[in-house]
Amino acid sequence: MNIFIVGVGMGDTKYLTKIAEEKIKNADIIIGAKRVAEPYVNEKKVFFEYETDKIKKILEENKCENAVILFSGDTSFFSGAKKLKEEFPNAEIFAGISCVSYFCAKIGMAYDDMNIVSMHGRNCNIVSEVRENEKTFVLLGENPCNKLCRYGFENAKILHGKARDFRDTKLDSLSVAVIINNEYDKCTKIGINDSEFVTGNAPMTKSEVRAVSISKLEIKYDDICYDI
Repeated sequence: MNIFIVGVGMGDTKYLTKIAEEKIKNADIIIGAKRVAEPYVNEKKVFFEYETDKIKKILEENKCENAVILFSGDTSFFSGAKKLKEEFPNAEIFAGISCVSYFCAKIGMAYDDMNIVSMHGRNCNIVSEVRENEKTFVLLGENPCNKLCRYGFENAKILHGKARDFRDTKLDSLSVAVIINNEYDKCTKIGINDSEFVTGNAPMTKSEVRAVSISKLEIKYDDICYDI
């Protein structure tokens, strides 16, 4: 069985690449989330599924020559295709147009100097990301504006307004935004200021000691540390 993992871009069929069109045309079965696979229900045998274990079961129960698994956007950009490739290492991957490429083209802004993060289905300290970067592209799993405003970034620009303008906006889980912070921290800091901790009456390790400890321990960006 030939397995093809195909990115369909923004979901509208007009954003398909030529190679994606070819693989879909020659597919015996198509698997994907409803929003990306539904356009093909009248042409192909289609299964609405995006979880790896369930996709594996579908493929085991439906033997065929060519199976196409669809993912929105680009298969290499915060995509479930990563886990699927681990399950099917011989599968061929065909990239689609990523949301960062599409969105930045729409707003006429280059993204080669952007910090790119995702809040969609994963932990993301959006306040720190915005604090430390002038431009942050973010996949929105939730509305970050209340949190940004709470930490003093109510004037950070989002789309064509400011964070405070979007606090009550209901967002689709697949929405994206570019957040501009012209007052971002331009210097590299080691550690966190005392004022940013919630400690109550508990004593704290001195900031100088924390800074040296972090440096000596070679703590990485995504490490979790406890100060006891």
